[in-house]
Amino acid sequence: MTTDLNKKRQKYLILTFGFQILTAISSLVVDRLVMKGSLPIPIPMFVTVHLLILLGVHYFAFYTTCLYFNKRSYKILYGILVFGGFVLGFLAELPFLKSEYSGKVIFTLSAICLLTSMLIWFVVIVKDIFLEAHDLTYRILGAANIYWLLVVVFAYTYCLYELAFVGSIGAPIVSSPDLLHYSFKLSLHTMVSIDHPFKDISLPLENLTLIQATISHLFIVFLVGRLLTK
Repeated sequence: MTTDLNKKRQKYLILTFGFQILTAISSLVVDRLVMKGSLPIPIPMFVTVHLLILLGVHYFAFYTTCLYFNKRSYKILYGILVFGGFVLGFLAELPFLKSEYSGKVIFTLSAICLLTSMLIWFVVIVKDIFLEAHDLTYRILGAANIYWLLVVVFAYTYCLYELAFVGSIGAPIVSSPDLLHYSFKLSLHTMVSIDHPFKDISLPLENLTLIQATISHLFIVFLVGRLLTK
């Protein structure tokens, strides 16, 4: 593993982590200001900005992951998963496809593609951080990305659960962007141990958030242990 390759990976880890932090700020801070009227931004515009930040997370995660693949075919397949997921999400919102059935099926495929791409990234980064020897800066960046990646993985999981069992989140969802926004909001509140605002959430989904909280706290222990290991 060359030093130049490590530096390149580290650069993209920084960019990916930066967009993950922006996602957290958007869902935890800006969202509250918008909903309370303290920040005069139309809700559809805010949701659009939130999705663009999420696109940035996937974009830099894609480039980071591709640096770990040696075969061109792997990079192509991974790219199809990432960008295909966003294309399907866009198609699900087109008027002539936005029926109760076809729109839901297309968006479900989109969420599955994006969740799969994040799981691949998760496995690649965990393998690199836990099994390879790196300097402390690299390990910290990798650990930070892994921790916040759990937010993305569980957000898509909540999204798919809501698609399968409509009404589970207990929020007024009228479009696919709304569903993604509320899923990330629920996942981020769970990750940072803040009570989520969804009072009518279903019991099975509430139990799933408890699983996320447990995994995230255990993961901190493993990550700290790895950082302390030379």
